[in-house]
Amino acid sequence: MKDALRGGNAEVIFESPTLESRLLENIRSEGRFGSTASVCSERARIVQELNRLALEYVGRDINEMCER
Repeated sequence: MKDALRGGNAEVIFESPTLESRLLENIRSEGRFGSTASVCSERARIVQELNRLALEYVGRDINEMCER
């Protein structure tokens, strides 16, 4: 997804690294402390935002992009 979003507008350039960082921290937290409702909920929010960027700026769903 990063490659597809390169050269995007300022929103993409600012938001995508932030969302990536949040997602990685969420995954690390789940690994350390286990899965909780709040961890799952936060991950769903992050993925929803990543999907919004993917659809808006790449024209493809994030799940399609991850299947490569």
